[in-house]
Amino acid sequence: MTHTLAPHRRLKANVGTGYAEPGLGELFYNWEMYGGTGRNHLGWYWIGNPDLKPEKSFNIDLSLEGENEKTYAKIGVFHNEISDYMTHYFTGQLIDFKFQSKTAKDYEPVADRIYSFKNLGKAKLTGIEAEVQHKFDRHWSAKLGYTYLRAINASDDELPSRLLDRPTHKFDIGVNYKDEAHGWRAAFWGSYYSNMLDSNSVKTDNLFEQDSHGNYIKKRGEYREKSFGIWNLLVEKDLTKDFTVYAGVDNLFNKTYAEFVNYSEAAIVGLGIPAGGHISEPGRTLWFRSNYRF
Repeated sequence: MTHTLAPHRRLKANVGTGYAEPGLGELFYNWEMYGGTGRNHLGWYWIGNPDLKPEKSFNIDLSLEGENEKTYAKIGVFHNEISDYMTHYFTGQLIDFKFQSKTAKDYEPVADRIYSFKNLGKAKLTGIEAEVQHKFDRHWSAKLGYTYLRAINASDDELPSRLLDRPTHKFDIGVNYKDEAHGWRAAFWGSYYSNMLDSNSVKTDNLFEQDSHGNYIKKRGEYREKSFGIWNLLVEKDLTKDFTVYAGVDNLFNKTYAEFVNYSEAAIVGLGIPAGGHISEPGRTLWFRSNYRF
């Protein structure tokens, strides 16, 4: 719903519900995503949960936006309540296929962390979003965005009170340049994520402790907080009215990080990727591309 308060000033409100079924991977995976190479480099092993329930959500947001000749601005608040929130988590246990290290005289553990999926009875996501875009002149413009998120596990005592992989603060910055007369365009942009509980970074005490039968004893994992930024650069040039070349650098400062495969966190069965699964992103990548319009 949109209400015009004045010329170039709008109040927007949205109320909605959502429903998501667990994917096949979340239900039935029994799969080694990648193997461990020793005590300091554990692998990942995924086990599905056939008892997962569908996720249901109630969402509401309210925002105020407006613009003048050179500036656009928006600020908004949102609140989402999710029943049976689906999440992946470290179970606190290892699986070991007893592979023998060729370089070791004795057996060397090459274990995988066991990850699985579960429902949280209730999750709450509340936050504030703000964005400003400004044109300095006919060549230069910039964008600045900020999101504060309070993502709460409101029901499960076995996991942290904060939801995993949800940064408390997110900053978006972008600077753009264009010279239409000479066919040049460039952009520098990035995002900085702050205070995120990282599901990839789990600390446990004496994780390799075994019982009298040689089975690994379940441990409670402590998820570490992480902050990081990713920056990118792009340059474009029109050589003719129909032919354009591009050059860019992704992950300009060569940051090691991993993200959800897609925004919805859904499984991609054909690629063997579980719901909520992470794929390590490439390091610094230099690329070139051209486009010809017929």
